[in-house]
Amino acid sequence: MKKLYKLLLILTFLFGSVASSSELIAFLDMDFIMNKSKAGVQITEELSKNHKANIEKFKKQEDALKEEEKKIIAQKNILEKTEFEKKIVTLREKANKYRIERRNIIDNLTKKKIQATAKLLDQIRPILAEYSADKSISLIIEKKNIIIGKSELDITKDVLSIVDKKISKIKIN
Repeated sequence: MKKLYKLLLILTFLFGSVASSSELIAFLDMDFIMNKSKAGVQITEELSKNHKANIEKFKKQEDALKEEEKKIIAQKNILEKTEFEKKIVTLREKANKYRIERRNIIDNLTKKKIQATAKLLDQIRPILAEYSADKSISLIIEKKNIIIGKSELDITKDVLSIVDKKISKIKIN
């Protein structure tokens, strides 16, 4: 039974390779194109700039909350118990509001990144279709799914140069 299985496996590979030898297959590193293309770099820079601005804003808000907490703690022995508890409740509400705002901003930035990446991919797909038609390529496989392959089949740099010519900027909403 094992010998039959091995024989079938070998025959499948032999006939599969003979049948597909007339087909041209290529592969590309899509992550490289997404990160190194002009549009990909522009997306990364813009989102990074937004992220840094948000971090500065969050830092200021955190510092203000910590300062307010220190003031309330310093007034603990001076204030009446009910007044102190009111200030603590108010501070907790501000901290909760800050956490919710921070989470919303981070989620929004993540959505922007996903949308911008999707836009770039949508614009790259027709370029790949045109490239494969021009070069008579039957199948383009992503490089991360390849275990081993001839370097001549790697079309990443060719596609990157075409993408850079055709797509220079992606608008981020």
